[in-house]
Amino acid sequence: MYLHHSGIKSADIKKSIDFYTRVLGLEVLEEVQVLERTFYFVGNDRTRIEIEEANPGDEMMLVDKGFGLYHLAFAVDDIEGLAARLKRESVKFIMEPMQLRADRKIAFIEDPDGVRIQLIEFV
Repeated sequence: MYLHHSGIKSADIKKSIDFYTRVLGLEVLEEVQVLERTFYFVGNDRTRIEIEEANPGDEMMLVDKGFGLYHLAFAVDDIEGLAARLKRESVKFIMEPMQLRADRKIAFIEDPDGVRIQLIEFV
């Protein structure tokens, strides 16, 4: 078994695709039509994220007010360099890069819909 993809509902699909591609560096892998809805898959050879437009009336999920899936985590090669670039893009940081364990540095950011993303550099 392996994780095939994670799915995100987006309030602004163009903004989300821009974030995951231009800002984070993933690629649009495919665009799929299912039941008159468009689903976009972004990723690379190791990661896939499905992005679909939210339904009218959908509300943002609040991760601080419940339990369940809490964040996505991406391993990166240079967390400090990436953080500097993300700050230039005005990406919201929940936690600045820091080394909490001897073998890794981490940071937390949010995507345009408030999805939390952990960045991990193994050192």
